[in-house]
Amino acid sequence: MTFRWSALLGALLVCSASWAGTVRVEGGVPVRWAEPLVPFYLQQAGSDDLEPEDALQAVRRGFTSWTEVTCSKITFEELGDAPDPTVSVLAGAAPNLQTEVVWLEDDHWTLGAYVLGVTAPISGGNGVIVEADIAFNGLQVTWKTGGGKGTDLESVAVHEIGHMFGQQHNLGPYPADIELPTMHPNILPKRRSRSLEADDEIGACFLYPSEDVYP
Repeated sequence: MTFRWSALLGALLVCSASWAGTVRVEGGVPVRWAEPLVPFYLQQAGSDDLEPEDALQAVRRGFTSWTEVTCSKITFEELGDAPDPTVSVLAGAAPNLQTEVVWLEDDHWTLGAYVLGVTAPISGGNGVIVEADIAFNGLQVTWKTGGGKGTDLESVAVHEIGHMFGQQHNLGPYPADIELPTMHPNILPKRRSRSLEADDEIGACFLYPSEDVYP
């Protein structure tokens, strides 16, 4: 069984019909970015297991999955390279008010082999996220973007990006006739974690609702 980890400061279950999403709460309010456009820096070297462009495109597709949710205004802006992964808070650095998406390929990764990726949303105590670094386990995980042995990078990227903008693990319970959501705490087989389910979308739409859907 493979787990992912993210900080949890309380949770709010958001329900609609038979679906539900889980978001962070702080001081009784949902934790989210002040604006629906989230800037980030992406380590251009990518993973040691992949050609750089293959790794980068897998992560970028993860961002696109969320921006295609029609009832949500969440969008992302890639500002440039994060050339030194040790600047991430997930490598033990101090917060710098920049969101870095990196691979930790050495002993800066301290969370063990069963954690595929980790996201650390930092808020200012007022429910507003100011930084949310993502790190992929490059020390004990072999990454892939297609078939063969390894862990699908795009699947983990989609999940961690959900944490980046405020979603938490969706622990269910789930109706028997639905696909498990990408925000389920365990990665799903056959690349199913790449695809968002209704439970995933409702969290994004609650945090950053489209004015077309929620006037």
